[in-house]
Amino acid sequence: MKNLETKDLFIRKPKMEDAKFSYENWFSNSNVAYELDFKPHVSIIETKAIIMSAIRDFDSNLPIWIIEIKETKQLIGYVKMSMASYEYKKCNVIYYILSEYEEEFEKDALQEIVNYLLKEEGFETIIFGFYDTDIDRTNFNKKVLKRIGAKKEGVLRNRKVNPLTGKKDNKLIYSIIKEDLK
Repeated sequence: MKNLETKDLFIRKPKMEDAKFSYENWFSNSNVAYELDFKPHVSIIETKAIIMSAIRDFDSNLPIWIIEIKETKQLIGYVKMSMASYEYKKCNVIYYILSEYEEEFEKDALQEIVNYLLKEEGFETIIFGFYDTDIDRTNFNKKVLKRIGAKKEGVLRNRKVNPLTGKKDNKLIYSIIKEDLK
């Protein structure tokens, strides 16, 4: 895999210096962990291990990219490719961008990743999934995915029970195929 960039963003291989910010801003956040299906980190040691693994595995088939604003060097999120199959030419993409930067940068970051995976890495299908836990975040995700050309595939009803609210959350599934590229 390779580093990417847009006019305003670096979408790059992680560095060990990213661990502290990543831990404090998303890996230890129980809401982010719930939404993205991972267990919140209880110490920075866990985050350092993930970052170290991501650095080592960047050139493999399951990279994690850090999203950084070029001008300020501010980290704002990450994108992770998962469940990739080069045989079936499909992969899942999981992403998180700090809420204060979503409106300005989320579409550009995702569009760059999608273009790279479909045009350069040979994938035919990219799948996105997210929970409908937070109505504002859900509506925003729908809007961004639609703007990059993804289409709603379905809803996995009552996919899991939110331990914070006791509410049953659905998982929404979107995908984009090479023919959908804008």
